[in-house]
Amino acid sequence: MLHHVPCIVFITIPGNSKTAFANELHAVTDGSIGLVIIQKQNRKSLIRRLVLLIKDTSPRDILNNFWYAFLLRISQHKRKALTVFRNTSMDSYDQPYIPPVMEVTSINSEEVHQRLKDLAPDLLVVWGSGVLKKHILTTAKKVINLHLGLCPYYRGAIANQYAIFKNDMSRVGATIHYVNDHVDTGDVLKKLSVNILESAEASFKDLNDRAYNSYLTVAKDLFFNKDIPSLPQDASCGRNVMLKEWTPEMRYKTAQKMLLWNK
Repeated sequence: MLHHVPCIVFITIPGNSKTAFANELHAVTDGSIGLVIIQKQNRKSLIRRLVLLIKDTSPRDILNNFWYAFLLRISQHKRKALTVFRNTSMDSYDQPYIPPVMEVTSINSEEVHQRLKDLAPDLLVVWGSGVLKKHILTTAKKVINLHLGLCPYYRGAIANQYAIFKNDMSRVGATIHYVNDHVDTGDVLKKLSVNILESAEASFKDLNDRAYNSYLTVAKDLFFNKDIPSLPQDASCGRNVMLKEWTPEMRYKTAQKMLLWNK
C-alpha cells in the first residue's frame, strides 16, 4: 500500500497576489502544495454581455443600464474608484509559481475531480474561484475559503461592493471560513473589518493585506493540525449577492460613494 503524503491544493484565479500567496504557503508548509488549480477567467464577448444584460429586463431598465454604462465609460475617476476592491501589496509580485500548476476553464470538471482524487489533499485552500460542487469538496479532508465580504451579512461575488452601495460601511470586510454546500455559509474561522478612517484605496489595501496574511496563517495552522476555533453562521442574517446584480447603475453609484469616501 502506498503511503499517503499530506498535501495542500490551492484553487484560485489568475493574479499576482494569488501567485505570491501560493509560493509563500508552499514555503511555510515545507513544500506541501501538491497542485495549484487556476480557473481561467471566462471573458464573455460584448454581444454576450449585452444579451445577458437585457435578458428578462424591461425596456426602461435596458435604457437605464445603457445610460449608466455610458456615464462610466466617460468617467475615468469613477472607473478607477472601482479598481481598489482587490488591491494588495502583492500586486507587483512577478515571480512564477513554484508548485505545479493546472489551468482549467471549469473548476468542477471531471479532469479536476480526478486529479483531486489522485492527490487526496488534506486541505483545499480556495481564493477567488467559482462555486465548488459537492464532488470536488469531498475529495479533501478540509476545505477553506477567503471571502472578500463580511459573513453572514453579505455573501457572494460582490459582497463589499454591495455593502458600500447600501451605505453599510460597518459590514465591509473579509471572512475566512470552512466551505460547505452553500455559498459562503460555512463555519467562520476569522473575520476582519475595514478601517474606514483612511482613503478608500488605503483602506482596501490594508484590509486585503491583513486578509492575505491571516489566510496564510490559518491555512498553515490547519495543515499542521493546530486547533482553530470556528463559529457557525446564521445565514438568515444576510444575503447572497449575485454577480448579475453588478449592473452599470450599481457600479456607477458605488463608484460615486467610493469617491465621496475619499473626500
